Amino acid sequence: MTTQQPIAVLGGGSFGTAIANLLAENGHQVRQWMRDPEQAEAIRINRENPRYLKGIKVRPEVEPVTDLTA
Repeated sequence: MTTQQPIAVLGGGSFGTAIANLLAENGHQVRQWMRDPEQAEAIRINRENPRYLKGIKVRPEVEPVTDLTA
């Protein structure tokens, strides 16, 4: 069995969130970088991107971050 590499997605908009979610559905750990700390916190707490993809649940394998060095 091979181990999937973690993946970084740059961008917290609708496309970045959809791609991050799709990668997570396929077994990857995903760090999704976004510049807005409030948006990252909302995704972390509610597992939803209220600004761009309201009503779509973000998988727990997606970790929203605001620090590119994380």
